[in-house]
Amino acid sequence: MRLAVDLVSVPSPTGDEQAMGERVRDELEDMGLQVQWQEVEDGRPNVVGLWEGAGGGKSLMFNGHMDTSYSGREPWLSGVRGFQPDGFVQDGRVYGLGISNMKGALACYMEPDGSFPAHEPNPLLEENRRFVVEKVLEEQADLGIAWDGDADRCFFIDDTGRFVDGDFLTAVLAEHLLAKTPGADILYDARASRAVPDTVRRAGGTPHINRVGHAFFKTRMRDEGAIFGGEVSGHYYFHDFYNADSGTIPALLILEKLSVEGAKMSELLEPYRSKYFISGEINSEVADQQAKMRELEERYGDAAISHIDGVSIDYDDWHFNVRPSNTEPLLRLNLESLVSPEHMEEKRDEVLALIRS
Repeated sequence: MRLAVDLVSVPSPTGDEQAMGERVRDELEDMGLQVQWQEVEDGRPNVVGLWEGAGGGKSLMFNGHMDTSYSGREPWLSGVRGFQPDGFVQDGRVYGLGISNMKGALACYMEPDGSFPAHEPNPLLEENRRFVVEKVLEEQADLGIAWDGDADRCFFIDDTGRFVDGDFLTAVLAEHLLAKTPGADILYDARASRAVPDTVRRAGGTPHINRVGHAFFKTRMRDEGAIFGGEVSGHYYFHDFYNADSGTIPALLILEKLSVEGAKMSELLEPYRSKYFISGEINSEVADQQAKMRELEERYGDAAISHIDGVSIDYDDWHFNVRPSNTEPLLRLNLESLVSPEHMEEKRDEVLALIRS
């Protein structure tokens, strides 16, 4: 990934802007970034850095006097890292300055429209994220981000156009946050891949499995003092955000992660996708949900069985969770194999046949 930066020399009675501008230029060049030194633009006397926008315009990197805006290497460069990817597609609403002029950015559906003319505002459904997948591939973007209707859920498309499952994103975010807060507690829901607790333990944290739902997550976050919690459905909770879920914070953290690691999203996900083979959530209409779950327990009575949320059946090399819908006569199945995609499909079909019999 590459970032092209224009720096502007700003006349100053003290000369601080000139000296600090040269320092920024040298640091950017040390990072291997392309830097072009320019004269100050008319009518913009306090601009220190300009960013070449996707549409040919320029966005402020930061403005104001350099000697008050730039206080050291790391604070400033962390801002650069946050926008380092060349390609960045957004499907949803973003409120902020300069977002549409970011280098390589393509912002879509920026005008609020409560009728949602393009598609239903639920990117968890494949048909609703098809647009952003196509745009990522068309623009050869490094990342696609889609929010739901009220922007409390955040979903990602990797650089190959593949959807990022919430289990794996929870694992990536947990690892990133544990590097900042070693030994912390992390929450994950009963549907999730074993990738989450495995990653948390490997990163030195303590994983806690939890019942699905924001009320249960917020309470447990507070009780455990957890720094982060993730649900398969795209809800991500943060201690520093009053234990509430946010759709904005995950987007910023993933941009930071990609920039700090210098990796593509598909590269971060490959270790998970090649080891943990997940079915995704599959719904089945069932007249008597409780009776069917009891039947599943009897059929798989030699497994480890728990009832944190619905019924979870655990074997060493595969497991599944079945939970009832609160509003519809449905059972929701999430299954994972640690053997192979074919083994996952075999077990998925086996369990579904029992559920639907």
